[in-house]
Parts: sequence; C-alpha cells; structure tokens
Amino acid sequence: MRLITRNGKDWTGRYPAVANCLAKLDLEDAVIDGELVAVDRRGHSHFCTLQNAASNKDVELRYYAFDLLHLNGEDTRKEPLTRRKELLRPFFDHSRGPLRYSDHVTGSGERVIAKACAMGMEGIVSKRADAPYRSDRGSLWIKSKCVGNDEFVIVGYRKSDKRDRPFASLLLGEYSGGHLAYRVESERDSTTGYSGTWPQE
Repeated sequence: MRLITRNGKDWTGRYPAVANCLAKLDLEDAVIDGELVAVDRRGHSHFCTLQNAASNKDVELRYYAFDLLHLNGEDTRKEPLTRRKELLRPFFDHSRGPLRYSDHVTGSGERVIAKACAMGMEGIVSKRADAPYRSDRGSLWIKSKCVGNDEFVIVGYRKSDKRDRPFASLLLGEYSGGHLAYRVESERDSTTGYSGTWPQE
C-alpha cells in the first residue's frame, strides 16, 4: 500500500496511520483516487494545517475516496463516473478511523454551491456523471469556489519545492482593532490564482 501525491511523491511514511487503515480494506489490487485533508472541529479542511500534520500528531486527518481507477487488474477508467463510484463505495461502507467515502449530489448545482459558501467552505467540484476518468484538467470536471471580498496584507510567503515556482503560498494578515493579526495562508492554484485557507482556531 502506498500513498502517492499527484506530483508522484511517496508520502506513505509521512502519514502511516492513514496508510495502515487503507491497507486493511478488503482489496487485493486497486488504485484509488482521493484526497487527504486536515479538518477542524466543524469538519472543514485546512491546507496549511495538513502541511504540518506529519509532525503534529494532534491534527485530525481524513482520507476522502472519490474515484476508482483500477480494480483487481481491470482498468476502470473507461467506465462512467457513476459506475466507478458504485464499485468503490462497498469497500468504505464499514471503514473506520480517517477513511471516508466521498458521496455526491446529483443536480441542484447552484443550491449546493450556495450552501457550501454559507457553511464557510472553500467550494465544490462538479463532474460529468457519464464521463470516463481523466487525470488532467478539462471540461469533464470544474471547480466552483466561494469568493469573498475581505482585504488582507501580505506579510510573508512559504517557499516552494518546485523549480518553476519561487513560492508556494502567501501568508496574509488582517487589521483588527488597530492591530495586524495573522489570518490566512493563501494556497497557489494553477487555474484560479490563490485560495485562502483559515488556520485552526
């Protein structure tokens, strides 16, 4: 069992508790697509908290599985999304600990994104239910983000480990009561610029 990032890095040793839980699933041979997130008390994800989770054992991690690429030697990427999720779900029905099956809502896109924004979430991802799996960005899935209008001050940055980027995220502050307070780490997104992630309270 290995945890591989979208950039091909092996992070199995970095998150052993999640890896061990995945290894206990009733699967012989599979490739699962999912997302590892650090969550707060409300269940909201925090990217900057995830970056520190490997050294902070108190961070609550969850692995959300949302797609199945291979199963027992069969390439399932040609199947429609709904079929791939039908095949994936039974393996997570009785899972415990950090593992979650990422369910979906059919239709009502405007109401779903409005609810997500009202809950203070970053946004939602919408996918074509009848589409085959594609690893690259395109028209088969789109990311809808909640956009705010708060003003922040750039107080620093986090260095990037990629050669083509001088930094990975911006560190932002906000004036409150006449004092400048740290508020958010803004993660670089290749399609929409920067998206803020509030730190854990």
